[in-house]
Amino acid sequence: MARLTVMIRYSQRDAGVLYRTLKSIASQSALELIERVLIVDDCSPVSAQSELTRLSEEFFTIIHIIPQRNQGV
Repeated sequence: MARLTVMIRYSQRDAGVLYRTLKSIASQSALELIERVLIVDDCSPVSAQSELTRLSEEFFTIIHIIPQRNQGV
């Protein structure tokens, strides 16, 4: 069976945007196909890590945050 990787470029000023995105991914019927979720944090004012605190530990294990210096558009 195919495995998927979800990639999210993250740079937000308002808290809650990444959390809602991840909550939506976690509610998908094909969640078992998702091998990992990569979050590329482009030096966001709201840290990606702070958005993960309310997620279930089970889902949290497939999330990987890749921090990087702001690269612009």
